[in-house]
Amino acid sequence: VSCAEDVVGLLGSLAGGGALAGVVEGLLSRLLVAAQNPNDDGDGGGGGVGGEGSDAESAGSADGEGLFAGDSDADATLVAAADGHRVVSLEEVGATGLLGLGARGLGELAAACHRLAAWATWGEALAAACLTGCPELSSHPGQWGPHGEVSPVVGYEERRFNATCLLSTRLGVSRTRAGQMVDHGQALMSMGFAPVEAMERCGVLDSAKAFLVTRRLEDVPTPVALAVQDKVLPQAPGRSVSQVGRDLDRALMEIDPDGHAERSQNNTEQRCVSRPRPAGEGLCQVRL
Repeated sequence: VSCAEDVVGLLGSLAGGGALAGVVEGLLSRLLVAAQNPNDDGDGGGGGVGGEGSDAESAGSADGEGLFAGDSDADATLVAAADGHRVVSLEEVGATGLLGLGARGLGELAAACHRLAAWATWGEALAAACLTGCPELSSHPGQWGPHGEVSPVVGYEERRFNATCLLSTRLGVSRTRAGQMVDHGQALMSMGFAPVEAMERCGVLDSAKAFLVTRRLEDVPTPVALAVQDKVLPQAPGRSVSQVGRDLDRALMEIDPDGHAERSQNNTEQRCVSRPRPAGEGLCQVRL
């Protein structure tokens, strides 16, 4: 990914993630949810899962566009549509045949949902990064180019701050978290993080590990970052987040020992004590 146009093309095509989303949505809508018929008087008519005339198959629009077809911007509409469905009990799952998939099949279904979440985080980060290029987020027209385009350098910090505020309000997250999304998306659009971008886009690498890689390697030279990824990423899908972090540290030490002192100094300067945060009823936590 080298520019905003490429990002738009990737988000529009939805190659791997779109197909995966369709498979998972189809499985869940047909097997894991059952429609609640308000006209059902308890005689069992029209309330089955996957049967002829089932509400689960015709949920949404008349064209069968999906469970939450309609105005995707109206949260109240989505909640109302979801409220008309319920997750079936374990006994009802047995009646649908889902348990016939066995442990392997159900494990694959859970893994597919996990990969779908990674792909969604990839798209979220790229959209957040592209948001910083919108002229509406700059209050100084003099920073624009001769043809109305936004300068890639001048005013970026202002647009980034405005983008984090917008994302924080829209998504209900902190500005720190929104800033991490923006920085992650910017990193994925650089050539130095092409391997991790490809793995997160296809769902092989989950979002927590992808965030860890881009955060740890954001300040190292591009050749070093690529060499570290080549060494760490092949084993990363089967390792925990903490293990991937230790793998990154060891690989950095082996590949770029000369930069170890500088990285240690930077890490030392970033030491801090966090503010107290709620950690349960009557408890709070402080991190060092």
